[in-house]
Amino acid sequence: MIEPVFSSKIIRRSYDYSLGIIKAHSGSFYKGFSLLPEDKARAVFAIYAFCREADDLTDEKQDSRELKFLEENLGYLTDHPEKLPENKFWPALYDVFSRFPVDSAFFRDMIRGQLMDISFTQPATLADLESYCYFVAGSVGMMISPIIGDLRGEEDRKRALALGDAMQITNILRDVGEDLQNGRIYLPANMMEEYGVSADDLKKKTVRSSFISLWEALAEKAEEKYDYFLEDISWLHRDSRIAVVLSAAIYREILAAARSGGCDVLHKRYYVSATRKMKLMKSIRKRIENE
Repeated sequence: MIEPVFSSKIIRRSYDYSLGIIKAHSGSFYKGFSLLPEDKARAVFAIYAFCREADDLTDEKQDSRELKFLEENLGYLTDHPEKLPENKFWPALYDVFSRFPVDSAFFRDMIRGQLMDISFTQPATLADLESYCYFVAGSVGMMISPIIGDLRGEEDRKRALALGDAMQITNILRDVGEDLQNGRIYLPANMMEEYGVSADDLKKKTVRSSFISLWEALAEKAEEKYDYFLEDISWLHRDSRIAVVLSAAIYREILAAARSGGCDVLHKRYYVSATRKMKLMKSIRKRIENE
């Protein structure tokens, strides 16, 4: 157990900061994880705020030195917590490390994923894309796993990682146009060749049948991963199952929203409506409570 170095006031303020970050940047995650017991929800929000900081440093500054500074502070969580900043999410994250058996190795893996974005190379294959998905998303799932469940073995770990892959592929399929503006194509190069989609086709922003076929092939991969995750959620704590399954369902629904709009992700960014989120929540709560 890490000895306290921050006052309760500073820690509470830091948790409030983290709550503000997730509310401002991810309504889907907030909607799902706010259903956790308060101590678990606050812990997840603090981890989200850390990840958001890394993501913003990558997208806005493209400066690996800033990420290295973030990683240096990460080391202080367990070695020299007295050196941690007293602002932003750091006191809350310190509190998370003192309460839950989280592993800093996965936080470092996530930073590695951000560095991959700074020195971006289009994934050549689906396997390359899945490797990237682990570092930027699967690692996050592994960060929060000790808070929401108990991974009992390799199969549970694979299911948790599958959910991270599925969500990140969903992000990629939703953000094709936005990523293109930032000079990034996350669609695997060999799949683009297989389906007859070129980088020039994407830049022209014409949604042809070849692009839709490619998009659907990757969406099918994501949905297979969602299904695999849902086959067995017994490793999740009972008080966490509704929150996690709802978060997965809301993210999966982004694919349905894009389909209903003709997969025009080159021009639009699709969202799940508040009404639809509420229907999903009612359905999932009823199903899990009756299990």
